[in-house]
Amino acid sequence: MFRYLLHVCLLGLMLITGCASSNHGNNPPYEKVNDSTAKKIETSTPSDLREIKDIPQFEESENLMAPGFQFALSHPTDTKLQGTFRSQLDGLLKLPYGVNVNITGLTFEELRKRVLEGYNSFFQRGAQNVSFNLVSRDYWIEVRGFVKKSGTYLVKRKESIDKVIDSAGGLKGNIKQDFFLVSIKQKNTSYSVSLNQYYENNVLGTSFTWTGGDVVFINLANEDDATQVAPTVEVIGG
Repeated sequence: MFRYLLHVCLLGLMLITGCASSNHGNNPPYEKVNDSTAKKIETSTPSDLREIKDIPQFEESENLMAPGFQFALSHPTDTKLQGTFRSQLDGLLKLPYGVNVNITGLTFEELRKRVLEGYNSFFQRGAQNVSFNLVSRDYWIEVRGFVKKSGTYLVKRKESIDKVIDSAGGLKGNIKQDFFLVSIKQKNTSYSVSLNQYYENNVLGTSFTWTGGDVVFINLANEDDATQVAPTVEVIGG
């Protein structure tokens, strides 16, 4: 009888220990829980959600060359050096005879010097008869996300976000019913702005400043982002 009771007690102890071990094994370590939470927060939070007044204006680049600028090239005797040429989205300006220059961040005088240096070897008297001029200052930007026609578009430096979105076919969605974020990457800066708040609360008329090669991504705001901007929109709309 004693052996039977001892056997039952040992069996019960083994079952209890097994259940406890099993339950502990199903719980992920605290490190994994923390990492998972951190990743969720990171993916759900837009990069640097800013107030309208904090939209960067990039005054320092106003007089510098940028992707999208167009130039005129001419020479009195060489017909290949005739015409207008526009820089690409990445800032590369491709000219005849394989003369290629990345114009981003250069002054016009710096760019002109590099172009003429590129043609020096083609002429006995150098490139003194080559004429190179700036024709237009339009900026390439790339628009993606919740727009009907994603693509690259030429815009003015202070082109309104309305016209940018219209160029891309308009929004996919109803801004009166949904919250939208504009996420922008330009130069070394990435930030987001509530599109709803921009329309409702831009009393100072603050505009975006395009620098060439900018990436504009229109997206639906998640619930956390919407709660950050909803009170402002509701107060102004009320």
